[in-house]
Amino acid sequence: MIAMSPDAFTHPLLAGDSATVRRLASGSTDPRSVAALAFAHILDSDFDAAIAIATSAPPVAEGSIAALEINAVRILGNAMAGTSQADLGELSDRVAASGPLRLQEGAWAVCMVGEAGMSTGRLDVAERVALRLVEVLPPEDPHRVFAGQTAARALLFQGRLPAAAELATQTLPLASRHDLVALRLVLRGTLAYIAALREDRDALRECVDEVESFAGACPPGYLVSGAFVLSAYALAAAGQGVRASELLLAGAGGPELTALQNLDRAYGYELLVTAALTTSDLAAARAWADRAATVPTGSSEMTAAALHRITARIAVAEGDHRTSAALAEIAAELAHGTSGHLDATRARLMAGSALLHDSDPAGAQARLRDAGVDATQMGAASLSMLARRDLRSIGLRFTGVAQEPMSRREREVAEFVLAGSTNAQIARALGVSERTVHSHVSGVLRALGVPSRAALATGLGMDEAPSADSWALLTPRQQDVARLVSRGYTNDGIARELRVSAKTVEKHLGDCYRRLEVDSRAAMTARLNGR
Repeated sequence: MIAMSPDAFTHPLLAGDSATVRRLASGSTDPRSVAALAFAHILDSDFDAAIAIATSAPPVAEGSIAALEINAVRILGNAMAGTSQADLGELSDRVAASGPLRLQEGAWAVCMVGEAGMSTGRLDVAERVALRLVEVLPPEDPHRVFAGQTAARALLFQGRLPAAAELATQTLPLASRHDLVALRLVLRGTLAYIAALREDRDALRECVDEVESFAGACPPGYLVSGAFVLSAYALAAAGQGVRASELLLAGAGGPELTALQNLDRAYGYELLVTAALTTSDLAAARAWADRAATVPTGSSEMTAAALHRITARIAVAEGDHRTSAALAEIAAELAHGTSGHLDATRARLMAGSALLHDSDPAGAQARLRDAGVDATQMGAASLSMLARRDLRSIGLRFTGVAQEPMSRREREVAEFVLAGSTNAQIARALGVSERTVHSHVSGVLRALGVPSRAALATGLGMDEAPSADSWALLTPRQQDVARLVSRGYTNDGIARELRVSAKTVEKHLGDCYRRLEVDSRAAMTARLNGR
């Protein structure tokens, strides 16, 4: 059979169109057609078949483009199946050292090497290889889109959010120009996760809506599934766990997550465990964790890190906070070892939170402050706020990070909040929408490094002149609770500080509201501080 021109495969390969690739490559013994056929099986998440086809390819000249393609697709198949990849580093070194012409000729194979790096959690390999290809390819070469999305994801999980966002945004129009819809959705999923970390709810919603709306227009396969995973993680990061679970299961082939490669399966199960725990469904969380335990880690430390985070979450739910902290520490070290700084920060936040509940405030403080500083430097505002929240629950905040200044309108909104006004009341007074007020309130909290409306008085330095008459309305224990509320303590933090149960704190807080004739923590703090 006459060999197909490599150019004939370019668009269907990059578009994730496995059916067209199979049709073009069917019956051919040409090595490059065999490599394309193996990749078609990867697109369909049939990794064992892909490995078998690539391994049984006819002999080719060492150093040829065909040899590079076959080796790259074999390594990618093994990476996605979770098997050891001892030769990935060597191949990536050769690729990265290649000249521009060689890289252009073997662009598709180089894309596969970069993806193999992502699939094994070798973010350094993925970034180095993919960025090298982006540098040498002209915009008219569609391979630049594939390389761009790989590099953007590698930068994201390294915690380099500005660089990831810039590259993904630059690559989006190229994806549209070359009609590579599936890759466009992967880029949108990447931007969705970045938006969630930055607490940009509008951008998050726009990106996720596009993924959901246009997924049906793409051939099914691991590219679209990857877009769903990224979007689901973005929603989970924004606290929308139920919707995140639904989106993940819809794009990942059901509860077994069969449409995903192994690293994404581990991440998927972590999301499902977390979502189940947010609804206090420990039985479901354990069931998801049991499924996760079947995911092979191979040589992927990022997969192992995800599985440790899952076990840590279950331990917390079962009340074993010390074990949870230890597992989260291991996960942080594993992720850090592969430059997965974003996941390492998430794990350190978990460890710090667990140590808070294990009555180890010093250990919690160290981990939370480190994680908070790292998150702020990354620009991951949502993670930074988690660190601030837990630190404030014990009356602390992390230092060494400059706080953002407030705008005039944010200061104006802060004054309304201090007076006990609701968002709806503020919106009516200022003639703006409640969404706009919510955005301003978030900006105020972020600028002052406080976790709640109730802590604004302390953040603004307005707690030096309390109202004696108002304080006199409270019993001594209610005053203790009110003082901790004004310092930004959460109910759990107050319970730990006063050595009582959270339910007791809730009762005291309710009594404070009734005696002071207020209906919120912010209004109570405002009245007690003479506002």
